[in-house]
Amino acid sequence: MEEVITALGKRIRELRRHTGLSQEKMAARAGLDRTYYAGIERGERNPSVKQLAKIARALDVPIGRLFDVPETEQRKEDTSLNQPGAPNV
Repeated sequence: MEEVITALGKRIRELRRHTGLSQEKMAARAGLDRTYYAGIERGERNPSVKQLAKIARALDVPIGRLFDVPETEQRKEDTSLNQPGAPNV
């Protein structure tokens, strides 16, 4: 589960940087505390669907875009799922 939260945070950071917003401005736009928002980007926080909707709205993207993973990362994850002892999803 931790790797999912970390990947989500990285994706949100990538989208925010693409907009040119600072973490502070992004947090304000989303109506979130700046330190809490920074924790989401670092993968230290597990945001609720409501908070993810606020972030998506602030980024002006559909909420599903927050979960888009680059193809190279997707292949890496798919490969790890085939490893012995990997969790069943």
